[in-house]
Amino acid sequence: MTAMVQVKDEEIEDSEYALRSSTGSSGLKRRRSVMEAVELPTLACIKLQHEKIKAMKSTIDKLKNPNAKMNKKNSEGLKLESLYARLNDIALEPFHVDLDETIKGQVFTRVLISNLFGGNTQATFPSILKERLDEHGKDDFMFLSRDYNPHAPQITGAPGLFYGVYGKSTPTDLAAQPKYLRRLFTRLDTGAWLYVGQYHQYRAPNLTLDEYMGLADHVKLTWANNVCTTAWGLDLRVRVALRKTLQREPSTAELSTELAAQEKLISKRKKEEKERKQKGKRKAKTKAKTKGKGKAKTNKTNVPLVNDPMVGDVTVDLETVATPTDILRAFFREEESMSVWNLKCIGYDTEFQRTMFEKNLAQENEVEAEAMSDRDGPASVRDDVDEDDNNDDDDDNDNNEDEDGDEDEDEDVEEVAEAVEPEDDESERRPRKKQLVYIPRGTRSRPIRV
Repeated sequence: MTAMVQVKDEEIEDSEYALRSSTGSSGLKRRRSVMEAVELPTLACIKLQHEKIKAMKSTIDKLKNPNAKMNKKNSEGLKLESLYARLNDIALEPFHVDLDETIKGQVFTRVLISNLFGGNTQATFPSILKERLDEHGKDDFMFLSRDYNPHAPQITGAPGLFYGVYGKSTPTDLAAQPKYLRRLFTRLDTGAWLYVGQYHQYRAPNLTLDEYMGLADHVKLTWANNVCTTAWGLDLRVRVALRKTLQREPSTAELSTELAAQEKLISKRKKEEKERKQKGKRKAKTKAKTKGKGKAKTNKTNVPLVNDPMVGDVTVDLETVATPTDILRAFFREEESMSVWNLKCIGYDTEFQRTMFEKNLAQENEVEAEAMSDRDGPASVRDDVDEDDNNDDDDDNDNNEDEDGDEDEDEDVEEVAEAVEPEDDESERRPRKKQLVYIPRGTRSRPIRV
């Protein structure tokens, strides 16, 4: 059955235009009036939006760890709507892990993890030596600091986002991008790294300009400053420097040539710095042998930047044309953009967590036992020290009761520390506590009256 639609014809032409049309002459149509206005939402719409935001915030808050330390650098990330949309594309419901909460929530130091499995204690993706890899077979470690990645997973199995500066545009085919399996740790506080599970890391759309501008200033500055001081930021710095110098987009060949030259320059500087340190140590040892102490001073020499035959054709000085301000400006102009990887939990290695938990517990017990041993000490030594302390207290009382004022006024000393000689028996040798005696001295405006 076909629906009937009735169209009402209305005159939209004035009489002058109609007259000209009938005679064949051209005329102008009447201009349509447009009224500029602001549409105010209804109270129902406002309540609905408020409830929606409240629900999103409640969901995001459940993914936060109460033990995670918040500071200026990691307190703010994406805006709520953007963060919710990106995490919702991954999976807002955390991966369930059937493990005791005490064991699951235990945090560890990078030193303990490195001692157990090897790897650098600073790198995001530490390399494991072959000898250690043959022992345990784990080479998929990933460590995220929330100073750089404020939306790293904070609780076991939670979704997260990983940021980078590995390209100025999103890959055309995201589905074809590789997925990486990661054994993920997130830093909750200084020396407190939480194992959150086995994750898939895969590409997501880059941050838009609005999303980037929504990041906290501290997060943006952290990235800009560290791009200028780390090896992983060299590609971006070269792009920004060439773009600023050439006043256009550099070609692929220009980027490759400049990047290779800059890498050679950095390698040469590191080699010279290492040689300077070794030379300084040798001088310090020689000086220490002759004078007993002292440290040799080394003068740093400037390394030529441009057209150094040892490093190839370096055309730009990154220290002056690729500063943190230049890096931020490139993001503001959309010449660069933050790369994003989704982090989705797909499993959890319970045996791995138990191993670290037991080792950490044994280490804590050992440290506690050593502390108890140092605090208690041998009984004979404790008795001697207590007796000496009582004698020293009596001497202090005698000194305080002396009101003759026989102290030497030429001595400008306010605190006198008397060291106690050790016992003759070296096995029981223990230094006594230093007794500090305060000697008040008057001033010109407030003299001491006796």
